[in-house]
Amino acid sequence: MAKITINTEALKPQKNWIRHKVNAGDNVYRILPPYGDIEVHKNVPFKKWSVVWGLVDPASGRMRPINSPMNSDERKCPVSEYLDLLTQQIEMLKDQYRAQGVQEDQIKEQLSFANRLLWEIKPKHVYAYNASDKSGAVGILEIKTTAHKAMKKKMMEYINIYSQDPTSLNSDQDDSGVWFNITREGERKETKYDVVFNVTREKDEQGRLISIDDRSPLATNIVNNYNDLGYNLHTLYKTPTYDELKSTLILNINEWAKEHPEVLVAGFQMTDMPSAPAPIETPVETPAPAPQGTKPVNISLGEDDDVPAATQPTPMPAAQPAAQPAAQPAAQPAAQPAAQPAPSPAMNEDDFMKMAQGILDS
Repeated sequence: MAKITINTEALKPQKNWIRHKVNAGDNVYRILPPYGDIEVHKNVPFKKWSVVWGLVDPASGRMRPINSPMNSDERKCPVSEYLDLLTQQIEMLKDQYRAQGVQEDQIKEQLSFANRLLWEIKPKHVYAYNASDKSGAVGILEIKTTAHKAMKKKMMEYINIYSQDPTSLNSDQDDSGVWFNITREGERKETKYDVVFNVTREKDEQGRLISIDDRSPLATNIVNNYNDLGYNLHTLYKTPTYDELKSTLILNINEWAKEHPEVLVAGFQMTDMPSAPAPIETPVETPAPAPQGTKPVNISLGEDDDVPAATQPTPMPAAQPAAQPAAQPAAQPAAQPAAQPAPSPAMNEDDFMKMAQGILDS
């Protein structure tokens, strides 16, 4: 593969970002090579993010996606901690309601907003790739954990079959990338993903129609100008500190609690504010140093925690008062657990590409 250099002019803030979507049905994309500083991407063609949706930035009044600080050196996330406490509080309130003879449908209605929060603001794992669609548009392709696992499985399968890099910009017989078809069925928690090779139909020497893996060429513009068209996947989202995100979360909780006091828990109230929250700014593409050539793609296995695939959450609607069950007990803050679980160890990429690189280099 030819050496890739970076045109930093193309990485200035005015660059228009294109984001590819995975819609219901078939979605055909070509995954493009690792882009930017090799010391950063380490020849891995994707970047894992743990994105929090559903929080309004108090400074701007706008809802923005935020990368969880769990993925930073701090290795802890206030949103995850809050949701653990809220789950405990929901169960406590259910027991209180049942002890007073409140009907299950009334309990469900009363706690519907709190239960929705458990899903809406839970950090969701996404994996970002540089990809081209069939029209020749290079953009950011973000896929959920199940699709990402399927993608890596197909990449490894391609390497084993062809002994070639599936992300290559070329389409020669002995050096070619391949078009993938990402399929999506269902909605929200019932969404299912799969990844297969896209196939084309051609005639063999006997004139029979056969299906073959789609290794048709990328647009010439992409092959010649990928250094101008790719995206630095490591700068897509802002990562606040633990305290910054906790402050933003508490301010949001305070607003929700005006209509739904059951969402208040100990440790996440206005008296627990660690500091004034910083504005959540939209990340800006920063110039990346030119990579020192390319090597076979590294499809590293990370901590692929399976989480339900989700469509992008919509902003929280204005809370409407729920019907009050008879003899409703006042929602009391859940007791703070005596000890918080220790943060999980730093994530290490389990590099199973040693075998793949051996195949590619043989």
